[in-house]
Amino acid sequence: MKPLNLRAPQDVRDHLQSWAERNCTSMTAELIRSIRERAEREKTAEYKPFMAALNAEREEREKAVQR
Repeated sequence: MKPLNLRAPQDVRDHLQSWAERNCTSMTAELIRSIRERAEREKTAEYKPFMAALNAEREEREKAVQR
């Protein structure tokens, strides 16, 4: 891993510290976890419209076959 110097507002540091204490981890571990969770949410958000479009296309094909 590469070091990352980060300046953060006090409220962000307070949240990280609180989560780290609650989960018996470091602030760095909590920051990494938070970033990974957000990345996963964004990936899922991009995936849902794609899957909805595929499902709509499949349903149209099925309707055409039934006719």
